[in-house]
Amino acid sequence: MFTMSQNPNITKIQDKLADMIGLKFETTSEEGRAEELLKSMKTKKNILVIVDDLWKEIKLETIGIPVGCKILLTTRDQKVCTVMNCQKKIQLRILSKEEGWDLFRANAGLKDGYSSSSLNDVAKEVADECKGLPLAIVTVAKALRGESLDGWRAAYQRLKDSRHLDNEQVFGEVYELLKFSYDYLNKNNSQATENDIQSCFLLCSLFPEDFEIPIEMLIMFGIGVGLFSDAYSIEDKRREIGVALTKLHKCGLLLEVEDDEGAVRMHDVVRDFAHWLTSKGENRFMVKDGLKEWPNVGESLGSCTYTAMALWNCSCLDHFPKTVEFPKLKTLFLNGEGSRQVLSTDFGEMKALQVLFLSGFRFSLEGLQSLTNLRTLCCANCMLENMSSLRNMTRLEILALFYTDIDEIAEELVGLSTLKSLFLYHDDQEIHFPPNLLSS
Repeated sequence: MFTMSQNPNITKIQDKLADMIGLKFETTSEEGRAEELLKSMKTKKNILVIVDDLWKEIKLETIGIPVGCKILLTTRDQKVCTVMNCQKKIQLRILSKEEGWDLFRANAGLKDGYSSSSLNDVAKEVADECKGLPLAIVTVAKALRGESLDGWRAAYQRLKDSRHLDNEQVFGEVYELLKFSYDYLNKNNSQATENDIQSCFLLCSLFPEDFEIPIEMLIMFGIGVGLFSDAYSIEDKRREIGVALTKLHKCGLLLEVEDDEGAVRMHDVVRDFAHWLTSKGENRFMVKDGLKEWPNVGESLGSCTYTAMALWNCSCLDHFPKTVEFPKLKTLFLNGEGSRQVLSTDFGEMKALQVLFLSGFRFSLEGLQSLTNLRTLCCANCMLENMSSLRNMTRLEILALFYTDIDEIAEELVGLSTLKSLFLYHDDQEIHFPPNLLSS
């Protein structure tokens, strides 16, 4: 067995192979050593070569592994299996709770004798927070090996609260390893495409934990923020975003949703990694759940650096400011808790806003009419007033209205020359359209 990694050291790999089969090299060049390995390995029987962490296609003969050997390889990218002509592909799934605990206990050095101890109880809670992801289980378990009971408790609380950055010793390696997969999205793509695929990944992190994200929703929002701008038509962009999501799945950064091909989901640890990526710099994200009051961004930072915000299950509308100023914000998700709440906040100062998703509110579209850069507006389970205010959204490309209690589409939509997609979903409700809307 040997590990390839992104930048493999062929000489060291050849040395390891030679040690395993008892070969003493007579030459020093890589090519000469490969020839010696080929001749020696062809004389051996029943050899299984395990190639770990392969990132791209490689001719194994150039290392010294002959054609015909049984090869077992591991990779984070399914495409590698294809280009390496693998006869059988086995995708590793998330571990069950019992499997995860067995792996965690082995790497944390916890013996059966601890089965009734307080340490063991906390360790099981820590293992559960890794949510079956082997990478997180192994890394976290090794980091906490030999830790005191208080140390275990502190680590569990950080995991539970998603405060992973508070302890780089425990969680830093997990993120660094995931960042390899994230950075690898750049390979074999143009500069524009690689940024779009990474942006698509970060867009998924705006949704709540364990949320089954509708692909159609990702497409609407992705188009809104300008992904794959080189693609001209909506259908071309839809196709490109679909390809990007497939690539993210094959790289292990997104997961399938059982029995639903129209949705994806993000593992909790991977989601926290995405939040780590966007926790600093000029492209900051804010994702909150169950807010009781408007988030305090801090006077030192102000609101200048946030480009995306997602506030889920908000019950703090009474404490929302009348006006919010986020001059660089491009994406805003607001989801109300419970019955439709009155939303009276003025978003007029969010001049850069391109995507707005509102769910569970009662509000007037008049408060959005100054959002002249808005490209995607999605309202779900909302009671809308003043539909005519849409006429000022001169760059609006996608309008999606789900369960919004409207029975008529405003005549003003006819004047929106940029509108390319209109999504309406209502239960048993007749909706009247302007006669010349579709022809325009």
